Amino acid sequence: MAMTPLFSRASLVAPDLEEEASSPFSTTDISEPNFPSEQLKEGIARFTEQFDRYVTQKKQAMTEKRLVWQKARAENREKYATFNEKLVVYQQKHEDIVKDAKREAQEVETVRNALSQLSIKHEELERNKALLQAQVDDLQRRVQRKEEALATKEKEILRQQSKNKPELQLFQRKLGLTVSTEKPDVIAFTFTLIAAKDWSRPFHFAVDVTEKHYQVPTCNPMVPQLEDHLAWLNRTRDFYGFLKRMRQAFIEYTLHHP
Repeated sequence: MAMTPLFSRASLVAPDLEEEASSPFSTTDISEPNFPSEQLKEGIARFTEQFDRYVTQKKQAMTEKRLVWQKARAENREKYATFNEKLVVYQQKHEDIVKDAKREAQEVETVRNALSQLSIKHEELERNKALLQAQVDDLQRRVQRKEEALATKEKEILRQQSKNKPELQLFQRKLGLTVSTEKPDVIAFTFTLIAAKDWSRPFHFAVDVTEKHYQVPTCNPMVPQLEDHLAWLNRTRDFYGFLKRMRQAFIEYTLHHP
């Protein structure tokens, strides 16, 4: 702000002094200076008024600035408080996210372990399946071989029966032979007309045809040549000849055991 001068330099210089300046030894008396007190007072008053107005303006400006600063400070405090609240919320959310991530990672690891165990069990089941399939295949082959063997045996029995049927009929009529079945695959043979003292006396034996090699589970009376006759039957498969051998063995038995 521009200040108005209170008084000029020229107003402070006395007129008489200017005229006598050239003669320092003048005998004229020095008059008192004509000091402009009124003008000075007016200048001081104007200065004071201007200064007061300047100070007032500055105070008002400072007050306005302080109010603006206080308002901004309050807003900043409010923003800071809001930011801190949000920060706490975000930190909590971050902790929750970290916990969730850890839990999910554990769940994923658990699922992976479960899948690994399932994969191991699946592989074990596949191995067991292959082993069982091999066992089933082997069992089927064995059953098939047994079925084929039984079919062959049945054919052989039928062939032998058809071959021996006339002789059996002759035996039944002339030699008192009867044939019966004690149980499946066991054929019983009973001879009579052997013992001269008692033509009705029975001589009995049974042949088990379950296995490939025939067996004689019962023989009454027991003849000493039974094992030899049975070996001959298994070797030759000649049932007709075996019956003749057994009848002859019973006849010899009666000779030694009348």
